[in-house]
Amino acid sequence: MTNDVIAGRLTQTGALIQESVRQWVIGALPYNRTNPAAVAHLCRLCAHQLLVLYHNWMNRAVRPLPRQVRRSKAFLQNPIVSQRAADLARVAADIECGNNLRKYLSRDIKVAFTPALAGPRSRVRKDLDLMLNDWGVHHLHISTTLDADGYVVRKRSVLPEPLLFEVFKPHTAYLIDIMQHGDWYLDHVLEILASEWPDEGIIHRLNRQNPEPNLTAEGRKAVRNQHANSQFSHEGRVYMPAGILSSAGTTFAAVHEADKLLAQGEAFEHYLGNDSDWINSPDEPRFQFDMQNEGYVFTATKRRLCGKRVVKSQGWWLV
Repeated sequence: MTNDVIAGRLTQTGALIQESVRQWVIGALPYNRTNPAAVAHLCRLCAHQLLVLYHNWMNRAVRPLPRQVRRSKAFLQNPIVSQRAADLARVAADIECGNNLRKYLSRDIKVAFTPALAGPRSRVRKDLDLMLNDWGVHHLHISTTLDADGYVVRKRSVLPEPLLFEVFKPHTAYLIDIMQHGDWYLDHVLEILASEWPDEGIIHRLNRQNPEPNLTAEGRKAVRNQHANSQFSHEGRVYMPAGILSSAGTTFAAVHEADKLLAQGEAFEHYLGNDSDWINSPDEPRFQFDMQNEGYVFTATKRRLCGKRVVKSQGWWLV
């Protein structure tokens, strides 16, 4: 077999591995498959772009893990905490026990991708939680009563509807304060992170002097809606929120995870390229990609002339 033939097969292998990732993500993402615009848009995306969407969607969920609950001073002093004590106790217990918190999240998490709206709301997309992607802050709806779809009842008649703002790390949940819809841009949130948990990895302290004046809430809203990042000053120190937005409105963490996964796909390609039996086999290969909570695996299959099934597989585990 000539070197040109081998090089051609390796090029084909890399393309097929990436296509297996594309097909898996398109199948795994929840979206409106009857919406022609959504279907057409996703079909145009490469494996990397699809993986960024997937990681953005997964980031909105909270992985069910037992966590220590830490409460800010502002949370403990908020009168709504005593008024909604039973509901908040149930939420805290679910966090501490590692129960699934999906029922407290926004129903927008049901869809991983929605096309941008036309006109003045062209940057509004329900698949992007911009506060989460910018600041790393989730919001939970406070209730113990479930609707028919499994999400907690939103008490729309009680306005403003209280929300629990918090940050989730693998072993700790930081309860920031009871807020409401529309409080997505208030410095109060960042002030609590900077004053109470500056060294917990949930806000980044910069080595900078002469802090600039903070943006107003409307200013932060305008910057965030442009998918740009803004700093925050508190007591003479300068901070950056933990999320860090990309120009697409997702996070740089999502981009990094996509890069890392596709790098492992390239490693699998090289692994196959160093297997002479695999390279010399004339059979057409079949590639499969699969991802679970614990990690992901690439699988390649060929059949030899004798009918034996030859499987090559490599996996990378996250735990």
